[in-house]
Amino acid sequence: MLGYLVEGVYGMPFDKFLKQSIFAPLGMEDTFFYLPKSKADRLVSVQEMKEGKWVKYSETFYDPKYPIEGAKSYFSGGAGLSSAAKNYATFLQMYLNLGKLNGYRLLSRTTVQVIFLVERLF
Repeated sequence: MLGYLVEGVYGMPFDKFLKQSIFAPLGMEDTFFYLPKSKADRLVSVQEMKEGKWVKYSETFYDPKYPIEGAKSYFSGGAGLSSAAKNYATFLQMYLNLGKLNGYRLLSRTTVQVIFLVERLF
């Protein structure tokens, strides 16, 4: 619902909104719902331990090839992004800086403080 709501309010697809409003300003150039073909070979396989050995995760409710082979038309407001570790670290640094990174404020200090407070409660 969140993604759909953002699309209605901002008049653009949710993935484009995230790229324009979050990823580009923070310098997160390797974060996508669906990986471009040029980056598909960088996707690390999801693995699980079976009988003492790491094996590729079997397809059940989750398709580990989804970021490459998915429909490329569904942009979840609560899940589904693939990102490079450096991009995730960049996002976390913004969070630790109380919502700001490299002069760009994504979240208010109050919002981040409330998030920290709620996390401690649960």
